[in-house]
Amino acid sequence: MLGHALDDPGNWLGWLVIIAIVASAGLTGFAITLYSDRPKQISWVKKAMIPQLVVLGASLGIFFTMGRISSQMFPEAGSIAVVTLALIFQYIAIVFIKKDEALVRSMDRIR
Repeated sequence: MLGHALDDPGNWLGWLVIIAIVASAGLTGFAITLYSDRPKQISWVKKAMIPQLVVLGASLGIFFTMGRISSQMFPEAGSIAVVTLALIFQYIAIVFIKKDEALVRSMDRIR
């Protein structure tokens, strides 16, 4: 079974990317609902970054195995840019959630 899957990765590689994107988006959406518990929210955003890294790796693998890099590969390069941008935004979200938590703690200390 595994040997057959490795012979033709086109059958399962697309599904891997789709499932990982949906998982990352779902976990990120779930993290948004946890705005009252910021440490847990950070934890879920970090968990959402794992499937996003899988998508980035699969996208880079597909891109570099398509042949010579030319101007006809702009759509593929654009998709890698979108995935990378999503990963960067998740990291930025973690940074700002931490800043927000620090601000809330400082306001509680003043009260």
